[in-house]
Amino acid sequence: MDPDFPDHWKTRMVVDALGGDEAAPVYLIRLWGHCQNRKTASFDNLPAEALKAVCRYPGSASDIERALTVAGFIGREGAVLMVVGWAEYNASLIANWTNGKKGGRPPKNHRNMTGDNPSETHGFPIDNPSSTHREPIREEKIGEEKKPPVVPRGDGAVASREAETRDRCLPDRWRNIPKGERNRVKCLRNTPLMQRIGGWFNRRPDTIWTLSEGIALFEIKPPEEDVELLESWYLASDVGDRDIRRRDLLTLLNNWTIDLDRARLWRSEIP
Repeated sequence: MDPDFPDHWKTRMVVDALGGDEAAPVYLIRLWGHCQNRKTASFDNLPAEALKAVCRYPGSASDIERALTVAGFIGREGAVLMVVGWAEYNASLIANWTNGKKGGRPPKNHRNMTGDNPSETHGFPIDNPSSTHREPIREEKIGEEKKPPVVPRGDGAVASREAETRDRCLPDRWRNIPKGERNRVKCLRNTPLMQRIGGWFNRRPDTIWTLSEGIALFEIKPPEEDVELLESWYLASDVGDRDIRRRDLLTLLNNWTIDLDRARLWRSEIP
């Protein structure tokens, strides 16, 4: 847990939403501890009363759920309660759990695992070297070649970094999150393009995409003309006698090129 956790702006949002309750960080610690004990960040059919019990909140169940939701610590998808950010923050821990199920790290083959002395030796005496390094090693030279060159950054680079930060929707360590957990983890935010595509499936703009969906779109990097073509097809009232459009966002993203071909065929047949 980061040292500034009690004073983080999201934590302070929970404090304010609970009427200035300074014990809010403790409620969050208990919630995250519950996730670690259960080894998951998603809980089926967990009511607000159970959430209150997990956090040991003394007030009403609706108040603690509302406060955690407003601050972005939890969210609900149907009957599933998601603890947002826990899996992303604990990606290394989850990876260790996954590796542990597979037996952990394999033993090194080159080591003598029996502990016995070798039956034969190489026959060469262990002697002092015939000569030593004549030139002293300067301490300041060690590792000098490994230093990367310093690249000057101008105002354009600063603006580029700020734009990248503003548009970033994937967590920093998303590659470390196991694929089996990515449907349970939320993106940091929805970009305008994500809101636009989600609208094809009647998703609200504030319904945050799953990490699986965000990664799929990130890997596609669709040009504007492809988005416009699919958008016209998915929002069309008449697509012919047989409607073969996808009903699920992730299915569309995983079959993007196929649907592009279908949309082109549909457009070519429009009188």
